[in-house]
Amino acid sequence: MKDLLEQLKIQHKIKHFIVSDETKQESDTLYYKSIPSALLYLKHLETTGISLPDDGFSVKGTMVDLSRNAVFKIDYFKSVIRRQALMGFNQIWLYMEDVYELKDYPKFGYLRGKYTQKELKDLDDYAFHLGVELVPCIQTLGHMGQFLRWPSSSPFKDQADVLRIDTAKPLIEAMIDFCQDTFRTNQIHIGMDETFGFSLGTYYKKHGYHNPEDLFLEHLNWVYSLCKQKGYAHILMWSDMFFRHRSQTEYYYDTTITFEEAFLSKIPKDITMVYWDYYNLKPEVYEKMIQIHQKMGLDVVMASGTWIWTKLIYDQEQTQKTAKLAIEAAQKCNLKKIIFTHWQDDGAYVDYESVFLGLFDVTKWMTKGLLSPVFYNNLEEITHENWLVQTKINQLGYYPVKLLWDDLLLGIYLNDLTGYEPKALKPYIQKTKQYLKELKTIDAPHAKALADVLRLKLEIRQACLEDYFTTKTFSRTIRLVKQFKLKMKSLIESFEGLWHDRYRPFGLEVLQTRLFGQIRRADELLYWIDQIILDPNQTLPFFEEVLSKEPYMNFKYLDYGFSSKQ
Repeated sequence: MKDLLEQLKIQHKIKHFIVSDETKQESDTLYYKSIPSALLYLKHLETTGISLPDDGFSVKGTMVDLSRNAVFKIDYFKSVIRRQALMGFNQIWLYMEDVYELKDYPKFGYLRGKYTQKELKDLDDYAFHLGVELVPCIQTLGHMGQFLRWPSSSPFKDQADVLRIDTAKPLIEAMIDFCQDTFRTNQIHIGMDETFGFSLGTYYKKHGYHNPEDLFLEHLNWVYSLCKQKGYAHILMWSDMFFRHRSQTEYYYDTTITFEEAFLSKIPKDITMVYWDYYNLKPEVYEKMIQIHQKMGLDVVMASGTWIWTKLIYDQEQTQKTAKLAIEAAQKCNLKKIIFTHWQDDGAYVDYESVFLGLFDVTKWMTKGLLSPVFYNNLEEITHENWLVQTKINQLGYYPVKLLWDDLLLGIYLNDLTGYEPKALKPYIQKTKQYLKELKTIDAPHAKALADVLRLKLEIRQACLEDYFTTKTFSRTIRLVKQFKLKMKSLIESFEGLWHDRYRPFGLEVLQTRLFGQIRRADELLYWIDQIILDPNQTLPFFEEVLSKEPYMNFKYLDYGFSSKQ
């Protein structure tokens, strides 16, 4: 890092660099909170002539999800770290459920692209040179379904996704030992979120009923003490289970929940609570939740998100509705640490490069709107203006991911969205065509491949409904289905190209299977059309079902790709 500071001195004619709690320049002296904050300040000044105000945060970080199939290649991960540093992010949490090696547990990260200790040390060294702290963000209770799926892991299993606290202690100790031996940080994130059904599975069968909240606290204190024993100064955890245990509906964001002193006395006094909130649309919820956390007398980190999960391309609009509120509430409540998560739920199908538009957005909101697109264009290969067009895929009036996973014949999503009314599809088709028209003005091959498939799915549905209920000809439907098969193949190749460039090979099979299967399902639709052409009395069973609208539809592939739960 000293070498980097010397380079910055020469390049920007700064005579003095002084560590401070605020990044600002006075004459030939730059006061800085971290190397990344200095990089952002100086590079922005160099490219735009504008001095950025300090954002008010001592920690401005991200959380990279490495556990939803997409494990970054080392070189790509370094490029991510480097560009995040240039945007002023000084901490990166590595969300790793099982994607690191534990030598005594061969099914830990088995066929998942897990990192070796040497690889993670290399990343840690690289980040350290840029002033970025890598923090292991692991799981010591829930979200362990990938490891627990194996029969050989059953001794450690309470629920399908939750560790059994009485038998998993050696495993947890091995996790913490690995992190301590690998990363130079004195911080560790122990997870412990969303541990639904904890202690009510095999633990209950062995030991009978015990109050889950009491057991949770007991386990927390054991993990905390172990981390302290291993030399960690700072232990972080997600805070939701403290609230869920008190809620009749396991609802996290209940601002009426209180914690009595007897309960608080059982929580380690120097543990850090991570309040995560990606969904609330009201500023008062963020403020009240932060205040409840602060009243617990513990250090608090605000965790928001740059919306890439359940998205094919980063969603700027959704991020503005949520993350901007989280930033403002954190600043108002004088929180000094904020993290932006990059979850990749259900298969890591987003174009991850689009997340840098999200990082630009949140940094702009943190610096009074002064961050310039000129700076972004100097940093990234794809321009700010290009991504602004691409992110419009999230403003088509429907959910692109749900439509992408929707089965051509079953139409689970479209049944719910438009029913059997072909005219109801028209506005969605028009918006998608307008989006494609805008994409033609920029270089965005993956977005175009996505939009082509989405358009054809809508048009096939419209044509098939018209042909089945009215015209009986099916010529347009047949033509569109043949186009769909070709466009779907192009989309698969596009996904494969992005994956091969960025990620290890493990996990790609998930997307390939989902997408290639749709080509075969297109053939099945053609089969049924042939049957109707041969026998006009033949019905299309998929259009004869009685429809009823669901109050809520999930985003997961399994909810749209099949009529039966797998």
